[in-house]
Amino acid sequence: MARLALSLLLVAAVPLLWQLSPQYDISGVMVAPLVPALALALAATACIGWRALPALAAGAAIGAAGWPLGAPGAVGITDALTLLAQAAFGGLLMRRSGRPDDLALETDGAIRRLAASALACGLIGGFARLALDLAWADSPAQRPLFVALVRATADGASVLLLTPVLLAFLAPQKQRWQARRRTVVLPLALLVALSLAAFAGIENRERGHAQARFERDADVVFARTQALLDAPALAVQALGGAMRNANPALSAPAFDALARPWLARMSGVAHLGWLDTPRGDGSGAPTVRHLIGRGATAGGAPAADTDTLPASLLARNGLGRTLTADAVQASPLASIGNDRSGFVLYQALPLEAGASARSVVFATVLGDALMTPLLASRTDALRVCLVDADGRSERRRLYGGSGCESAIGADSSGFAREAGFDFGGRRWTMRISQPLRTPGGVWLFALPALAGGGLFALLLLKVTGRVERIEADARSRTGELRREIEQLRQAHHRDEQALDGAFEAAQTGLALLEADGRVQRANAAFAELVGLPVADVKRKPIDELLGDATRPQRDALATMLHEAGNELVHQTLRLKLPSGRVLPALVTLRVLRDTDGRATAAVCALHDLSDQLRRRHAERVLGEVMDLSGSNPPTLPPPLRTTTRSVPTSAQRILCIHRDAAHAAVVHQALADRPQVQLALAESGASALSRAVADAPHLIVLDAELADGDGLQVLRQLQADQRTRSIPVVVLSDDPRPARIDAAFAEGARAYLTRPVDAAKLSATIDELI
Repeated sequence: MARLALSLLLVAAVPLLWQLSPQYDISGVMVAPLVPALALALAATACIGWRALPALAAGAAIGAAGWPLGAPGAVGITDALTLLAQAAFGGLLMRRSGRPDDLALETDGAIRRLAASALACGLIGGFARLALDLAWADSPAQRPLFVALVRATADGASVLLLTPVLLAFLAPQKQRWQARRRTVVLPLALLVALSLAAFAGIENRERGHAQARFERDADVVFARTQALLDAPALAVQALGGAMRNANPALSAPAFDALARPWLARMSGVAHLGWLDTPRGDGSGAPTVRHLIGRGATAGGAPAADTDTLPASLLARNGLGRTLTADAVQASPLASIGNDRSGFVLYQALPLEAGASARSVVFATVLGDALMTPLLASRTDALRVCLVDADGRSERRRLYGGSGCESAIGADSSGFAREAGFDFGGRRWTMRISQPLRTPGGVWLFALPALAGGGLFALLLLKVTGRVERIEADARSRTGELRREIEQLRQAHHRDEQALDGAFEAAQTGLALLEADGRVQRANAAFAELVGLPVADVKRKPIDELLGDATRPQRDALATMLHEAGNELVHQTLRLKLPSGRVLPALVTLRVLRDTDGRATAAVCALHDLSDQLRRRHAERVLGEVMDLSGSNPPTLPPPLRTTTRSVPTSAQRILCIHRDAAHAAVVHQALADRPQVQLALAESGASALSRAVADAPHLIVLDAELADGDGLQVLRQLQADQRTRSIPVVVLSDDPRPARIDAAFAEGARAYLTRPVDAAKLSATIDELI
C-alpha cells in the first residue's frame, strides 16, 4: 500500500513540481537553481527501488508535455529522460549497500553514497544540457559549457539539500529521523527557503532594471521613428510648395533637381513624383506624370513596375474624392512583393480654374527600409511593429514581422509597450517589444550559495549522525549501568540484611565503626552495655562511649584503631557507665580495608569481663561476624573529619624540598607540635635526590616550582630510582589546573595541595601517608 501511494505521489507531484520550480535565464536558456522534482524522484527510488521508475516515467512525460498537455519539445523530452536517468542511477546507488537503516543518513558510508549520488546526478544533468545545446536545441545557449556547469551544480545541490528533507518523511526509518527533524530538516528547509527568496529578490531587481532600460529604449525608438516619418512628409510639402509657386510650371528636370537631395538624406523613401487625378466624381484613374526613384541620376528612367503603383493605390482608395489641398495625407500601400510593407504620402495642389485634373505630389515609403537602419544599430533585441489603426485598411501592417498587427497581450517572458499617434491624417500605432533578457546576476549569487549549501548539508548530516550514534551508545550504556547499579543495590541490600541479622543475633555488644572511630551502627547488646539507647549511640566517637575510668586517655581507642593491622586487637578497660557503675570490659577491634589497603571501617566487640564464659562466646561470635564482614564488606558513607591524630611511637623523618625559606615555613608550622618528627630541608632539585637516598625519609614534601627547575622532574627522578620509589611524595604547587594535577599524579605523587596551603590540612595529609 505504501509503494502504491508513493507511486501515485510521483505521477502527480513530479509534473507539478516541474512546472512550479522557478527558473532563471543564463546565456539565453532557463535553468532552475533547485529542482524539487529531482529530489522527490531520487528519494522515492531510494525507498522502493526500481518499482518507482514506471511511475516516475509517467510523471516526467506529463511534465515534459506541459499543461495543457501538448507535444513536448526537444527541451522537455531531454529533461524527462535526464530526470529518469538521474533517479535510476542516483536512487539505486543510495540503496547499494542493502542496509535499510542507511536511508537514515547517519553512518559515514550512507553520507558518502548520498554525496556520490549528488555528483552522479550533477554530471548526468550537465552532460544532457551540453548535448542538447550542441545537437538538438532550436535555440542553443550562447555559452554551452558554462550552462552545463550551472546545470550540474544546481542538480547536485538539489540532491544534497532536498533529498534529506524528503527522506525524513518518506524513509521507513521515521523513528530514526524523528530526533533529527529539528537538527537537520528544519535548518535545510530554512536554508532552501531563504535561498529561493534571495534568488527571487535578485531576479526581481534585475527584471526591474531591465524594465526601466526597455522603457528608456522604447522612448528613444518612438521619438526617432517619428523623426524618420517627418522627413518624407517635409519632402512632400517642400516639393508641393515648389510646384505650386513655380511660374511657369515646374519641369521634370527641375523637379528631379529638387527631389534628389531629399532622397539622398532620407531613409526608406523609394520614390518621389507627381500625378494627376481626374476632376469631378473621381471615377477616372490617376495618371503618374513624373517619378524619380532612389539612386536615379538626372534623366534616369524609373522602373517599369513603379509608375503605376501610386496611381493604382489612389484609384482603389478613391482619393480623387477626398484630396485636401495643402494637407499631407498618408495611406498604406498594397503588397509590393516579398511581403514588403509601406505607405504613400501625398499632397494635393490647389485646383486651377478650368483644369480638368488636379496635381498631387507623392512619396512612397518602404517600412523595412525606413526602420531597419534604426534598429540595426541597437543591440537590445527590440522588435517594432508599425500599424495603421484603421481596421478598414486593406493592409494595416506598415512595418514589422508577420502577424505583429495583432494586439499585444500580457507576456511574462518579455516586455511590451504600445503608443498611438496621428500622422498624415490617420491614426497609427507603434508597438515595441523585447524578450526578457536579464544579465544573469542571480547566478553570481546562486552558484556559490548552492555549492556552499550542499557542503553544509553534508557536514550537518555527518555531525548530527555522529551525535545521534553517540547518544544511542550513551543510552545503551546508561541502561546497562542502571541495571548493574540495580543489581549492586540489591546485593548490597541483601548484605545489609545479613549483617543486621548477624548483629542482632549476637549476644555480645557489637558496633560498626567508621574509619575515624565514629559509630555507624550498634546492636542492642552494645547499647545496653554502654547504658544508652541505640539511637543515641550512633554517630558518637568510640572513645566517648568507652572511656576508661581508671586510666583516662584521650583518643586511646581511635589511636589503637589507626595503628591496628589486619589482626584482632584487644584493649581492657574499666568502663564507667552513665549510671555511675564501673564495669570491667574487653574491647576487641578489627579493621576492614578496601582493595588498596585503606581502612574503610572497623568492627568493635564489647564484652563484660565479669563472665568469662560470655567472653569465649563473644570471641566465637566475633569470628563469625569478621568472616562475614571480611567477605562482603559493607559500603559506608565517607568518614567525617575529626581532629583526632595518631601519635607515632618512633621518630619519623620528613624531607622538604623547597624553593625558599617562606615556603619551608609552612611545613615547619604543620609539624610544630610534633617533636618526634625529624625535618630535613633541601633547597634545590639538584641536591634533592642525593639527600633522599642518604636520609631515607618516611615522606617527602616537594615544591612543584623550584628555583632551579620543575619539581615534577625531580619527582620523576625519585620514582625512577629503586631506592626512593616507595617514599610517598606530597606536592605543593601554585598551579590549580587539572592538567597539572593529573601530571603530578601520573609521575607518582601521593597528594597534591595548592597554595595557600593550610597547615592543618598538610598535617592531616602527612598523617594519612606515613
